Amino acid sequence: MAGMLMRRPRAALPRTGFVKRWFLLPALAPLLWGQPSHAMDFRPTPDAEGFITATGIIGPGDALRLLQTLHGWPDNRPVALMLDSEGGDNVVEADNLAIIVKSHVTAVLVGPGATCTATCVLVLAAARERSSYTSSRIGVRSVGFGRSGATEDGHATMHMVREMARAGVPPSIIGRMVTTPPNTTAWLTAAELRSMGVHILADPVKDPGSALPTAAPLLRQDQEADVVARPPQLTAKVTAEPKRPLR
Repeated sequence: MAGMLMRRPRAALPRTGFVKRWFLLPALAPLLWGQPSHAMDFRPTPDAEGFITATGIIGPGDALRLLQTLHGWPDNRPVALMLDSEGGDNVVEADNLAIIVKSHVTAVLVGPGATCTATCVLVLAAARERSSYTSSRIGVRSVGFGRSGATEDGHATMHMVREMARAGVPPSIIGRMVTTPPNTTAWLTAAELRSMGVHILADPVKDPGSALPTAAPLLRQDQEADVVARPPQLTAKVTAEPKRPLR
């Protein structure tokens, strides 16, 4: 049409290129938009020497964020991770956190009135020293997937079984995890917690005379010599995501 500029049509984007561009978005999302909504928050605790609090559901990139928090930690100084997390169903990232706990963290503690369920228990089980308070709640369940999370992921659950067995968790607790649907929680008793090596501490809320411990006493005397300088990078390889059954 006269007097109007004709726009040259753009060439159609090849389908393979389109798929590749959209495939990269999940990996670039943390860089473009910051920390994802379903992820843990790691912060040094100002009123407890040697503690880093870890709160929120376990999500993509949590292992890297924990390593970034540990980057400036003084060499040979014990560090304890204080958990308050419902865990979630991201077994891969829980595995990565467990790797860091084994090599970089002195002890793991479930804080006063805090919760540790689902994949969070895998992080707790990875610690050399495990502690909780009388008001802490620790529970197990099978792994779910999908929007509702109500459908069990059999492969991911069996992966949890293997890792918890390697960590020395008793078969009775592993059995409760397997038989508990992903949309419910089986809460562990004090006796069950002790059977998996969890030291139960006096609750500072109920006992005003007690206070948050420092990280060093949570580590047994015979293990203090094993605390080594923590490198600022993840040296162990990242585990592969468990395959889900075809439906």
